[in-house]
Amino acid sequence: MKHIKIVPMAAEHLNDVAALELACFSRPWSRQMLAEELDNQCAAFLVAEDAATGQVIGYAGLLVAADEGYITNVAVFPQYRRRGAAAEHLPAGGGAMTLYAYAPTCDETAVAVVRDGRTVLSDAILSQADMHALYGGVVPEIASRKHVEAIAGLSDQALREAGLTRRDIDAVAVTYAPGLIGAVLVGVSFAKSAAYALGVPLIPVHHVRGHIAAN
Repeated sequence: MKHIKIVPMAAEHLNDVAALELACFSRPWSRQMLAEELDNQCAAFLVAEDAATGQVIGYAGLLVAADEGYITNVAVFPQYRRRGAAAEHLPAGGGAMTLYAYAPTCDETAVAVVRDGRTVLSDAILSQADMHALYGGVVPEIASRKHVEAIAGLSDQALREAGLTRRDIDAVAVTYAPGLIGAVLVGVSFAKSAAYALGVPLIPVHHVRGHIAAN
C-alpha cells in the first residue's frame, strides 16, 4: 500500500479514531477520552492517513517521558492490514531490524538475537530449575542474583552464535512486567544500559502479551 502520510492526531481525526477503537478493541476508548489526550503533555498520538483521500488507516499512541517514547497503543482498520502499510515507512535497504531480546522474569535468564521479530538467529538460556528445586520453589532473591551473574555472558554468547557484532544491533527489547520484581529489574536495567551504550532504541515488552504473540 503506497502513499501513506503520518500526522499528529487532531480534532478532525477523532471520529475516525474512535471508530477505529470500536473496530479493534473490546474496551474501546470513547471520542471524549481521545479528545482529552490532545491536551496531554505527556502523550503523543499519531495518525496514518491515505495521502490521496485523507482516510484514517490507523493510529498509534505514545507515552512521552523526557526524550523517550513508549508505545501504548497501535490499531489499524482490518481492511488495511497486511497490505504493506508499515513496510513503506521502514528504512531503505529492506528494513530488516535486528534485536537483542531479554526475558529474565523468573528463574531463567534468556537472551536472544531476533530479526524482524520473527526469525530467531540465536538464543542463550540459563535455567536455575535444579537450584530452586532444593527449596521446593523459586526463591526470588537467589533468582535475581543468578540473573546478575549470567546476563552479560549470555548476551555475548547469543551475539556470537548469531554470527553478528554489536554494530549489527538495531534495538534492544526487554520484558518489563509481570514477573518477579527482582528478576525483571535485572533485565530492564541491563537492557537499558545496553541500549544506551549501543545508541539504539529500547523496546519494553509485556511478558504475557509476548507469550500470546509468540503463540
